[in-house]
Amino acid sequence: MSTYAFVDGSSLLSLIESARKFFDISPDAVFDFGEFFKREADAAARTFFYDAFPDRKPGTDQASHEALLAKSQDLFDRINSYPGVHVKNGVARFRPKRGQEQKGVDILLAIDVYRQAVNGLERAFIFANDGDFYPVLEALQGTQTRTILKCIRGKTPKYLYELADQVSYINELNVVAHFDVVRSTEKTYRVSPMPPSPLQNITDQGFQTARSVIFENGDAYAIYENAGHPDIYAVKGETILFRARHVGAFVKFMERDHGLFLKE
Repeated sequence: MSTYAFVDGSSLLSLIESARKFFDISPDAVFDFGEFFKREADAAARTFFYDAFPDRKPGTDQASHEALLAKSQDLFDRINSYPGVHVKNGVARFRPKRGQEQKGVDILLAIDVYRQAVNGLERAFIFANDGDFYPVLEALQGTQTRTILKCIRGKTPKYLYELADQVSYINELNVVAHFDVVRSTEKTYRVSPMPPSPLQNITDQGFQTARSVIFENGDAYAIYENAGHPDIYAVKGETILFRARHVGAFVKFMERDHGLFLKE
């Protein structure tokens, strides 16, 4: 089965930086784009990454802008170095009130995915959240290509994911496991739903309530911990429902898989 992936680069890069902050990952940690695409795009034969070099910001001297361009070029070169991954560049324009705005990136992606579709592509993974990708998803419905939209729950317009054949939500939890400093501790960020079981099962082992997590819809979970055990448990009422090792991972799991966002 022929499978390609098409990635809105600015959206993915923003998610990667969000994961760094949320999980307190070192700024020097290297993100493995190859392994990320392999996992999230079902080992697609080719992945196309669409981004743009930044425009010069008013007031920025030439040397500073050139340094920023060199940083972008280094990133694009590294992404290009992964087998089967190709960077395609559009252009960017700086707007005083809106900052850097990419121009032509969505059009490049749309043209490429549609051209591949009419040439017989069977599956297209599309990593995007922006409503501007509505026309291409609508056009792909007239082809034989099956579309899988990889998007962020809560940041993607309903009309966009309604056009896809399949929707697969991603967030910081999908990203964090692909930093080089995390590989040996990937289990830290796993969350496991459990068959509902009575609270006593863990309190008998010395677990005690440590904090609570409350979501916007009013759902509240007590987090149980034991200083001598790596696992934590999320308990609703008197019932154990989830096992994890990181409270933040549990929060992002509920956001991605259940559409529950933290109450502020």
